[in-house]
Amino acid sequence: MYNEKKEVSIMNDTYEQAVEYLLNIPKFAAKTTRENVLSLLERLGNPHKSKKSIHVAGTNGKGSTCAFISQILLEEGFHIGLFTSPHLIDLEERFQIDGRPVDRRVFVECFEQFKKAQDIHVQEGKSHVSFFEAIFVIGALIFQRSHVDYVIYETGLGGRLDATNVLEPEICIITSIGLDHMQILGNTIEAIAAEKAGIIKENTPVVYLADTDATKTIHEKAVEKKAKEIKLSKEFIKIQKKVEKYIDFCFHNSYIKYVNLKLETCADYQVENASLAILAVHELIPNLSKKAIYDGIYKMKWSCRMEEVLPEVYIDGAHNEPAIRRFLETMQEQEKEKALLFAVVKDKDYKKMIQLLAQSQMFQTVFVTSVGGERSLDGEQMKAHFLEAKQKNVTIIPNSKEAFISARLWQTKEKNRVLYCIGSLYLAGELYEYIKEERGKFHD
Repeated sequence: MYNEKKEVSIMNDTYEQAVEYLLNIPKFAAKTTRENVLSLLERLGNPHKSKKSIHVAGTNGKGSTCAFISQILLEEGFHIGLFTSPHLIDLEERFQIDGRPVDRRVFVECFEQFKKAQDIHVQEGKSHVSFFEAIFVIGALIFQRSHVDYVIYETGLGGRLDATNVLEPEICIITSIGLDHMQILGNTIEAIAAEKAGIIKENTPVVYLADTDATKTIHEKAVEKKAKEIKLSKEFIKIQKKVEKYIDFCFHNSYIKYVNLKLETCADYQVENASLAILAVHELIPNLSKKAIYDGIYKMKWSCRMEEVLPEVYIDGAHNEPAIRRFLETMQEQEKEKALLFAVVKDKDYKKMIQLLAQSQMFQTVFVTSVGGERSLDGEQMKAHFLEAKQKNVTIIPNSKEAFISARLWQTKEKNRVLYCIGSLYLAGELYEYIKEERGKFHD
């Protein structure tokens, strides 16, 4: 007799085993070569070639730009796969089909397909792929068996040597570039831009930002690859109106014009990401309806990017110096009393991040906490750097949930107070999970 509860229990056990295996890969496997990943993909039938793809690299804004493109194409009636990282709560968040995380049963089946091929791969003397390489291969298998028309792939780290750079995309997009992962990608904007520009393919259009320190490097790579260049200039964008939770803007270049585009966010930086998406989808589908653009821009939701998770409580994934600068630009127009809940991992340029936050003089009080396991930065170090930069009222609470509760109590004690939680996607994920579980306790 069919026992549905037993089958669900078995599937859940298998899911947990798959996740545990994947999360443990960093303990025994490092990033491998392009040839190694291609060999594994070939063994699986080259699933990364089964669908039309869109490839997105950059320091900040990759995920949001991917989400804007996805939502616009969904509004136009296409079926869309979306591969992003990291996940906030569950691993399957990295693989979305038509705006929803992949079904766990499908994830498990594709993991098992990957694992079988990987075991043979290793038996033949080849290297075990890294965590991100494994995730990418599983994603390609998931999208291969789906009904999607396009898959949007976000790079992991860099571009040139990234696992996703085996793709043969319809179009490439490079978002804003700043100083991050310098120990791996280089310590200048030009060096980092060269790594990101490594995704540009022969005769494949590339969309990127004009008038930045990275522009020359990207342009040179595009010329080398004979790639059509579609540049986003600041002159194309004008913010018309900004209220507390919405931004109205217009986009106008020589062949596209949109007025009164509405974003449901208070984050100025999303205007740039939305504009990159507009240029990309117009190049991809020249006869795209205007309604798809307007509706897609307005309906896009991307967790933990200046997201109001509770009344006057915002979580933002800003976790490097360029993102902190953009965050502070958004805060300049906020006149309410502000508290900051902050955590950062120790391999980031945390001194500069803390200095920028403290010297802004925007926060009445700061709560620091620790996240990221082995990568976590000690609270005493964070506090010392805040105090050195003349920040007053700094409190250390090591547990992120307890830190959030204390910060939330400060925020609700009086009217016209706002709490911002930033510094690490680890922090964003921990708080997001906690708030989802305990949401009812925090509503006024």
